[in-house]
Amino acid sequence: MNPVMFSQCISAIGVMGIVIVGLLVIVQAISLENAARGVGRTFSLLILTLAMLCLVKTLIVPVVVAALVALQHFMARIVGIVLIVFVGILAIRWLVFRLNKGSQERGDHETGEL
Repeated sequence: MNPVMFSQCISAIGVMGIVIVGLLVIVQAISLENAARGVGRTFSLLILTLAMLCLVKTLIVPVVVAALVALQHFMARIVGIVLIVFVGILAIRWLVFRLNKGSQERGDHETGEL
């Protein structure tokens, strides 16, 4: 995602939130003190979430990278196993075809049919 588009999206959400809070205060659905308290809680929640992500990033990134490497090795092994099974099935089918073809030819010679 383009960083400019992301910042514009965040700005649009912020403006929409301010407009909604303003409308609620105007129609007296909430008091100005309740609106200020709610906005303060929301802002502190965003700041704490960003701080937590910055602190936990040092733990999350290595775990995700290790999981992706393990997934890559797992998928490589699965592809190898599938290829081996596929080649084995083809070889068995070819052998069965050759054995059936040979037995049919021998059966025709033994009975004297041409």
